[in-house]
Amino acid sequence: TITITGHMEINAAERDMRELLHNLIGNAVRYGKDGGWVKVALGPGAMTVSDNGIGMEKDQIPRIFEPFYRVENTSGADRGGTGLGLTIVSRIVEKYGDGIRVESTPGEGSSFTVSFVRNV
Repeated sequence: TITITGHMEINAAERDMRELLHNLIGNAVRYGKDGGWVKVALGPGAMTVSDNGIGMEKDQIPRIFEPFYRVENTSGADRGGTGLGLTIVSRIVEKYGDGIRVESTPGEGSSFTVSFVRNV
């Protein structure tokens, strides 16, 4: 299930925002659980994409924005992807945003919050 709530306005290229959302939501679905959920929350100056998927270890988080880095998961299932999605996200955030915060717990899911305070 994918749920989108809230509203936000930002001065940015439509293509970039589509790419940002495509990659964050795509990863949330890709690393999700069967019957899981993805929540997109939009608000003044920020957007958060959360899921209840496989999550990741804290030591993996600093590397996830590196090109071609893919989180290893305990199930051993190949989830596909090139390892470029979050690199693209980080470049878009550098262009329009103030930063991205990642919170994750193995087996419980992840949350990516992008701040756009200076560009609202």
